[in-house]
Amino acid sequence: LPVVGGLEERTIPLTDNVRCFTLASYAGFSNYYSQLCRNFLDQTNCSDPGRVGVRCPIEGYPSTVSVFMLCLAERPLCDDNAENECLSTSQQCHLHKHKVCDNVIDCADGSDEQTTQCSR
Repeated sequence: LPVVGGLEERTIPLTDNVRCFTLASYAGFSNYYSQLCRNFLDQTNCSDPGRVGVRCPIEGYPSTVSVFMLCLAERPLCDDNAENECLSTSQQCHLHKHKVCDNVIDCADGSDEQTTQCSR
C-alpha cells in the first residue's frame, strides 16, 4: 500500500505489526495520530483487540477500525460511518458513543459516566 512519509511515497506490506499502530504512539504521544497509509487502511482489521475502536462492515466485509480513528471524520472507513458516531458529554469532552456509560471514565471531568443516558 502507498505510504505517506515525508516527500517520498513507498509501498510496504500491511502486516500485523503495522495495523492499527501509530508512529506517534511509538514516540510516546497517546492522543495523536500520524497517518501511515494515505487511504487509512492501516487502521482497519486490527490484530490487537486493545486497539479496536469499533466493529463494522468495510466494503461489505466484517472488519474493525482502530481507536485512533474514532471521531476524526477525516475519511469514512465503515460502510455506515460508525466510527464517527460521536457526541459531546460536556464542553470539554467529545467521544465515541460506545465510550459513554461503560463504567470507564474517559473524560477528565467524568461527564461520560454522569449523563442522563447512564441512568436509563
